[in-house]
Amino acid sequence: MKKNKDLVKIFTGAEASAILLKAQLEQIGVYTLTKNDFTGAFMGVIHPSIDLWIIEDDLAKAKPVIDDFIANEEKGK
Repeated sequence: MKKNKDLVKIFTGAEASAILLKAQLEQIGVYTLTKNDFTGAFMGVIHPSIDLWIIEDDLAKAKPVIDDFIANEEKGK
């Protein structure tokens, strides 16, 4: 019997940013689960948010990439 792995949400933001972070993580062998929240689109919200999730076991490996990505996102604002 296969044990389910715990997932950890690592990012919520614009689609373009989520795609960039996802690509960076995949380069180091960390794969993501993407969840699109389009519920606001029915109320006229233009920018849906995207959530990225990873397996908790990959968090230590992914953390430097995530931290660097978020720091660069903050500089760009």
